Order: sequence, then structure tokens, then C-alpha cells
Amino acid sequence: MLSQCPKCGLSKSSGAMGSVLPQCQCDWRIPTPQRTWVGLDYHDKKKFSSWLDHKSDDEVFTAIEAKLKELNT
Repeated sequence: MLSQCPKCGLSKSSGAMGSVLPQCQCDWRIPTPQRTWVGLDYHDKKKFSSWLDHKSDDEVFTAIEAKLKELNT
């Protein structure tokens, strides 16, 4: 539920229900831009590929997922 226009800062009155700010004239429905995806760099790829012979697939995939989450949050 939207309680404040991200453009003009107009707040919804405390008794209003729903997600519409009828008094606001801004086009606040414009979607926020997404961040650019950040992938693994050369060093990360080398590290994870070297693990393939020494760790289980599950350990490698879990580590890759954790690294991607770190880079993209």
C-alpha cells in the first residue's frame, strides 16, 4: 500500500484506504529502474572452477549463489 508519493511527498490522509493518492497530480506510477546485474569476475570464476574437483556440487553452487547475492544486494 502506497502511503506517500515518491515524487512530491504528498501523504495519504490517515483515514484513506487503498493504494491511490487522488489529490496527487504526479505520475507516481512510473516503475523504479532496476539495478544493473553484477556477475562473477575473472577471479571469482577461477576460484569456483578450482573448487569443482575438491568440493561437492552443492557446496560449489551454494558458494556461487552466496557470492552473486552479495554482489547484487
